[in-house]
Amino acid sequence: MLFIKKVEYTEMLSFISIIDPNIIFMQLSIIIPVFSVKDYIRKCLESVLSITDLSYEVILVQDIYADDSLEDISDLLDNPFVRICNQKNAGLSAARNAGLLLAKGEYVYFMDSDDYIDSIIFSDLFVRYYRLNPDILIGAFKYVDENGKDLEQRNNQLVFTAQGIFKGEDYLLRYLSFPMVWLNIYKRAFWLENQLEFKTGIYFEDNELTPRALYLAQKVCVTDVPFYFYRIRSGSLAQQIFGNKKLKDSLFVANSLLDFFDCRVKEERMRSYFTKRALSVFFGALGFYLQNHFVNKEQGEDINLLLNRVSFLTDLPFHFRLMLLCHRMSLWGMLYVVKRRYKYKYFQL
Repeated sequence: MLFIKKVEYTEMLSFISIIDPNIIFMQLSIIIPVFSVKDYIRKCLESVLSITDLSYEVILVQDIYADDSLEDISDLLDNPFVRICNQKNAGLSAARNAGLLLAKGEYVYFMDSDDYIDSIIFSDLFVRYYRLNPDILIGAFKYVDENGKDLEQRNNQLVFTAQGIFKGEDYLLRYLSFPMVWLNIYKRAFWLENQLEFKTGIYFEDNELTPRALYLAQKVCVTDVPFYFYRIRSGSLAQQIFGNKKLKDSLFVANSLLDFFDCRVKEERMRSYFTKRALSVFFGALGFYLQNHFVNKEQGEDINLLLNRVSFLTDLPFHFRLMLLCHRMSLWGMLYVVKRRYKYKYFQL
């Protein structure tokens, strides 16, 4: 027997919960923010609801005032494992945080609503590694186009070399190339004990959170088997032109990673890593930004503050040391070099 319960969560948030009272223990909570994905949400939810061999719930966090993505999938919502959380448009990070507060699963997984998973591979991997009790389980992914067609050329460039069990900081130093949160399944107790949350109202939130979480993790299980399909589509957040806010947010994320190192990280060997990750986020955003914009005086001052924090470091890749050398000579000279020589891969770790 099912029952439906509506609860006021805050002034901004309420949810409708469809619960099977016979389920006492929940292994996994899958949290899916929903906004402007009417053409893709059915494929996403069907893939999740095909999961077998484990107890799970799906929490859909929807913008109640500006979105109708769920209107055409009422048949999927009438499911004992689906919970619908409604909130005002507060952004992706706020939606993930809201879903986490409602989660009951021993593990939590954050998924994007325009993507989908291979439920058979996902179920097999989760069940296989669940008994090892990891803090984080990391998988692999493939690119697909708007219609779900394999993007073979892009996928041929993907390299997933890690497989096995690692301490989080060792995985960071040796392997982390893709910080996207939808590759990671987190133990909820680990998340709560370390007071992790997504920074709200910013881009690059995955780049800010994932390195912190991995550093704190004692056991990370990694597989190179792809279970996630990332959809490349026009109009998605990841494809929008870089503007002032994205440059500002890249500076915030870079400074946040450096602050985390200063406050929480004791091992000197990690200084280089967090600095490289911070500079990778910043220079990557700056390179995109300079293709269509000029840096103003206020932005220049913020850039100076960031780069002055790391100007004394010498154990960095050559391309970062080159940028810092140019910056010591002239901020505007460095910007010229970045604009003329910019390629995204140029600023990777």
